[in-house]
Amino acid sequence: MNIIHFRGLNCYSNSLVSVADSFGIDYTLAFGNLWSEMDLRYDQFREKYLSPYLLGNLNALGCSLTILPSETSGDIEDSLSGLNNGDCVIIGMDRRLVPWNPFFGGISGPHYFVAEYAADDSIPCFDPTFNVRNEKLRRDYIIKRASRISVLKPRAPEPWLPDDMAELRTVAEGCGERLRRVTEWIERCRSGGGNEAEQFAKYVEALINNRSLYRRYLDKRAPELLDALGVFNDSLFRRWSAVKHGLVKASIARESARRSGRLMDEIGTFATELINSESNAAKGVVG
Repeated sequence: MNIIHFRGLNCYSNSLVSVADSFGIDYTLAFGNLWSEMDLRYDQFREKYLSPYLLGNLNALGCSLTILPSETSGDIEDSLSGLNNGDCVIIGMDRRLVPWNPFFGGISGPHYFVAEYAADDSIPCFDPTFNVRNEKLRRDYIIKRASRISVLKPRAPEPWLPDDMAELRTVAEGCGERLRRVTEWIERCRSGGGNEAEQFAKYVEALINNRSLYRRYLDKRAPELLDALGVFNDSLFRRWSAVKHGLVKASIARESARRSGRLMDEIGTFATELINSESNAAKGVVG
């Protein structure tokens, strides 16, 4: 199995695309409508916002994911017993329990990697995040320590491809909705304090990842469109990162109400400028 990891992928999504690639899928196509995505899903275990579009696109391209029962060790044992040799499994485990992970035995946190199921006691594992190939974990080790488990299987692909012009129109016409959502987030941060700012930072991180993946799609599949837009440069990502870092600061800072309000004003202004800039770039291409 090739292991795939690049900017915009986290440990879960790089596991997804690594398996999709092993099925012969051009996973880059799955990034073709991520610029416009707003309804991201927060996953409590991963403590991150995830892209429903990415999972749905991979499914359409021929990679089907099924989340298996994994609430208890008994659930995980039963789920593993129902698999076939060679099935590709994404395993969620506390990173301090993953032997090849640099955080092994140390700082706790969610982590995902891929296993190729085998009925033998020793199961081959692949971890794109840490460039790990063909490590072995004992079956009972996984049963006792895994927190989540899903199986990915190839399926007949649907007649689906990204519609580049439709994606640009969605971005161009969705400016008002994006601005409304930012305003709502900012207001929640004002009233909800650090917790809301932390959640908003995680949402912005997911937006940055989606944009990184969409830029990769354009670079690989539609370079002329990437040039025409002229907005997907390093400056765009630095500015979105500045929004995220401002929110992280707001989530931990012990500041007066006045200074906190001023910080949220600056974050809102910066995010508004970015949204307008992106919308204008899309309008410049589709008219």
